[in-house]
Amino acid sequence: MNDDVIASREPLDTTNCDDEPIHVPGSVQPFGALVSFDKNGRILRASESFAALCGCPVNFLFGKNIQEFFPKVSFAEVFEKESFYAVVDLASGEKVEVLKHCAGEEVYLDVVPYDDRHHSRSAEKRIHDFEKSLENIESIENFAERLVQIVRHHCQIDRVKLYRFDENWDGEIIAESKLDEMPSYLALRFPKSDIPQQARRLYQLNKVRVIANVDAPQSRIVDAQPMGALDLSSSFVRSVSEIHLQYLRNMEVQASMSISLFEGERFWGLLACHNRTALRFSLSDEAFYEGISQLASKKLTELNDALLARHRQNDQKVIAEMLSSNRARTLDEKLLEGELSVLDLIPANGAAIVRGGRMQKRGIAPAETALPPILHLLEQSQAEVIAFDDLLERLGEDVAFFACGVLAIRLPERNNWLLWFRVEAIKEVAWAGDPYKPERETKFGDRLYPRTSFELWKEKSRGRSKPWTAFEKLAAQYLAEAVKA
Repeated sequence: MNDDVIASREPLDTTNCDDEPIHVPGSVQPFGALVSFDKNGRILRASESFAALCGCPVNFLFGKNIQEFFPKVSFAEVFEKESFYAVVDLASGEKVEVLKHCAGEEVYLDVVPYDDRHHSRSAEKRIHDFEKSLENIESIENFAERLVQIVRHHCQIDRVKLYRFDENWDGEIIAESKLDEMPSYLALRFPKSDIPQQARRLYQLNKVRVIANVDAPQSRIVDAQPMGALDLSSSFVRSVSEIHLQYLRNMEVQASMSISLFEGERFWGLLACHNRTALRFSLSDEAFYEGISQLASKKLTELNDALLARHRQNDQKVIAEMLSSNRARTLDEKLLEGELSVLDLIPANGAAIVRGGRMQKRGIAPAETALPPILHLLEQSQAEVIAFDDLLERLGEDVAFFACGVLAIRLPERNNWLLWFRVEAIKEVAWAGDPYKPERETKFGDRLYPRTSFELWKEKSRGRSKPWTAFEKLAAQYLAEAVKA
């Protein structure tokens, strides 16, 4: 992509990339087509590829009724049904698959030429086989390893990566299945700028995205008259950002597919699938990929719920034993000085109880003189459980020398706290390419540009503690509830 092409679009930089309107691209991928119409069946707009399927110029479609081009489809039925999929014949004689979507008062159809090779097995049978293959998986680690293998087998694609988001929306490849000759990204991290905010929104709305050929020209959507942009968030054939297409070219990938995964309501990660050569996709494929998203997310949620139950059972056992030991002791002594202490509940370098600005501690903890800024930071939050792993950045070296991380719960009396502290944890982070250079200098100024290298790029992460996990925060919540009882 040369500088003139970049300059011809609205300039993108690292601050406005999240606002790129990728849900209204104004075009579709050429493996499919699109036509939209109103409640009276009057065609409002169509892709040039749809006109080609009908054997006419695109302007010929306008003012016509959709029924003229789909003579065997009952459009009363299309409007009545919340969802509609069918294999039908166009008036031109072309057999196509159609899938209905709604955008306000407008209805549009994804249209894909029918291909017998994609329909040798029904989506229902493929989904059933996929569900069976997820049985007898008992851990999230085993789930990750098996899932990429199963998806690659069922989808016949060159590389499948399981991409998990962290709390900052950076991603890590936690499992991978691939052809031997393809580069591996296993255990590498990708910065959140690789999947910007608006792309994450689309992944949550539309759980499947495919790109059949990164080099194929997109098919323009033409309006019968000036209209607002058509929201293609739910479309299977929607075209994609040129930035992302170039990103895939830089990875030497010709086709891709992404399937969203959820743990409960939380957007957990993606199955990122890449192929070295162009692919053909059908709307039957779309149903199967949706089934993968639904069933894999269900399994992931079940495994996480089971893990949560085990953690809860263990945490509550530790809490009960800690609080019931030696009744002659005070609560503070039970929490800090017993054979079981709060450090057995949540691993940390030290712990402390603060009452009236005075501190009792166990293990490594800041001096009392360093407490005021920590307590001031905690008091800004209304949460019951508060966690930071970046006290160096927030409060400076005087505090961070003994604690880069703090986990806190409020004790029943006002301004009294139970605190866990962690020291700095220096770690080496392996990125897929330099995550800090998403821009390129051009004669038009800096432009956001896909990274051209995904080679291993390491950095040492300093100034932070080991992060507090969701399970550790829940353990703190259980203890907060117990001491209030």
